Amino acid sequence: MNGRTARRILGPFNRVEGDLEVTLEVADGHITQAWVNSPLYRGFEQILHGKPPMDALVYTPRICGICSVSQSVAAARALAACAGLQLAANGVLATNLILATENLADHLTHFYLFFMPDFARKHYRKQLWFDDIAARFKAQTGSAASEVLKARAELLHITGL
Repeated sequence: MNGRTARRILGPFNRVEGDLEVTLEVADGHITQAWVNSPLYRGFEQILHGKPPMDALVYTPRICGICSVSQSVAAARALAACAGLQLAANGVLATNLILATENLADHLTHFYLFFMPDFARKHYRKQLWFDDIAARFKAQTGSAASEVLKARAELLHITGL
């Protein structure tokens, strides 16, 4: 692109909660700026209007099937802030451990169960890497599926404890 700047929009990516769009500014073959936009309004906030504040602890974890703990913690922190409460030091540590455990489980889920199986679709069968990827990552039957589901279950067990 010799001295030229171009803008490119990628997306929508629909493997996240709501669609995600990435806009890249490219100058001389290098990305110089990037913006991420989530244009899909889902309106979950509207569910809580007119409800007792403590209902947030019931509704918010159900917003996302992947990051329910993060949603719960956000609701609990918001309620605590409104009430002028602070979590004890051990509570902060326990919360952080649970959030970290959920984060690890989420990474496994997104990479092994959502992202990589897309590359095992027949659309990619002419690629040199296809057979290896399909053997490992094909949805439900790839070799990674049982390993990841077991590891994910163990991480969720830690969260439950």
